[in-house]
Amino acid sequence: MADVKARIARLRVPLGFVARMRHGDARDYVPPFVPPDQVASSNLWLQATGDKTHLHWDAHMGALALIRGEKEIVLFAPSDWASLYPIGSGFGINWSRVDVFRWDAAQFPRFADAHPIRLTLCAGEMLFLPATWWHCVHTTDASIGVNYWWKERDVPLGEVYERLISFDALRL
Repeated sequence: MADVKARIARLRVPLGFVARMRHGDARDYVPPFVPPDQVASSNLWLQATGDKTHLHWDAHMGALALIRGEKEIVLFAPSDWASLYPIGSGFGINWSRVDVFRWDAAQFPRFADAHPIRLTLCAGEMLFLPATWWHCVHTTDASIGVNYWWKERDVPLGEVYERLISFDALRL
């Protein structure tokens, strides 16, 4: 336990922030461009170097803010659907069978037709994730991040883009 506390202290995470997240008060930390009453869910991510998420899409608009560390993110537009080999219909339709970081061209040949957008998200930056955009994440440096998903129908997309463009108040 002491080792865990030492690692957390070394990362300089405000413990009050973690405690509030644990007690369900994450909405206090919602970026100003998201109406707090429209948040669908939020997560605090503590991830080790090398962690990966599988290729998937989310039903709500979202934002990922990185407090510490670095992540490689690969995005695909919804129009790449057929090249991404969704698992099936119903539950799992938002997950791909392709491992973007270790693609098997023989098993998934249409993946070559997809148009990946690759970027590196660094501490202090935030990425806007439109609903239904495919994405996967590789943690290249141990990281701490927070993400939010909010209800698209209640937050006009144009307003979100406008607020994101003028947004400079979030200092991580």
